[in-house]
Amino acid sequence: MKQENKVKQRIVGGVVLLALAVIFIPMVLDFRKDYDQVINGSNIPPKPKDFRIETFELNETPQIKVPRLAPEDSVEEKLQQHPLVQQKRAADAAAPKVVAPKPVVAEKSRPSAKPLREGWTVQVGSFGSEKNAQGLRNKIRQRGFAAFVDSVHVEGKLSHRVRVGPEADKGKANTLKKVLQKEMGLKGLVIWQQQ
Repeated sequence: MKQENKVKQRIVGGVVLLALAVIFIPMVLDFRKDYDQVINGSNIPPKPKDFRIETFELNETPQIKVPRLAPEDSVEEKLQQHPLVQQKRAADAAAPKVVAPKPVVAEKSRPSAKPLREGWTVQVGSFGSEKNAQGLRNKIRQRGFAAFVDSVHVEGKLSHRVRVGPEADKGKANTLKKVLQKEMGLKGLVIWQQQ
């Protein structure tokens, strides 16, 4: 038995040495003829004959000239007459006014009715317990924010989401989110709330 194992080991060792020789001998003794060639130049193409460099200045922001005021002129009057202020005033007058819709409070006799709200809101919590959601809502209201509980079915379970708002502008909702985090330590998500 021992003799057979020794023979097998020698055969395996010989095969391994032969495989190593097949791999490494060609690498060491590479007989390609291009090794003796010297590399001249580089792979960078030559500069074109019509190559030129042009420079120019970029004026991205328009220069606004501030008019000099006579001693008898007031700053407010001159600013009101400035063309940029007049353009802004005309644009504000032409822009449609966006008014946040007033929430409709559900009647107490119908607990399943939801308050109707539409706009950007900040969701600060989601609870399985309506009592917990109402507790957070009440704390937020005590701090002077308009908060409400929105109950929905999520994956077959009733979820009570506490939201603050709504705001007609998403930027105002993002500001509200930052204020809630700073003043009350509440992290929130800005979400579009539909009626």
